[in-house]
Amino acid sequence: MLKVVFDTNVYLSALNFRGKSEKAYRAFLRRKFTLITSPQILKEVAEKLREIFDWDDEQVIRALKQIARRAEVINPDVRLHIIQDEPDNRVLECALEGRANVIVSGDRDLKDLKSYQDIGIMGSTDFLRTLGNEVGTESRLYIK
Repeated sequence: MLKVVFDTNVYLSALNFRGKSEKAYRAFLRRKFTLITSPQILKEVAEKLREIFDWDDEQVIRALKQIARRAEVINPDVRLHIIQDEPDNRVLECALEGRANVIVSGDRDLKDLKSYQDIGIMGSTDFLRTLGNEVGTESRLYIK
């Protein structure tokens, strides 16, 4: 099965807006691929949900539990310093240690790499094409 790491911006977009990231997240919920994440990525997701989207603790915990129950959560041992923005390095570490096939990100610095050690890096639109499965058009995800 395809092993995938979502960058923080994919989670934020999926949990707050309709669009391609939400469709990618729905595909994860339907187990169309294995999502790999790390405590560092989940921590950043939690911080941004609180800071940017004004989610309260209960909402954040509910979202993180949903992710952690279905994803493979790993603790990378490797520390990389490939990209200037350190959280982007945490995504690369997770993908490398988790033996991911793909990183899905909207981050220009990551997408400009195009790949890292044979791990493809792409946006949600290209990922959905790769997955070959446009995930339904149901109403918005409301974890809040």
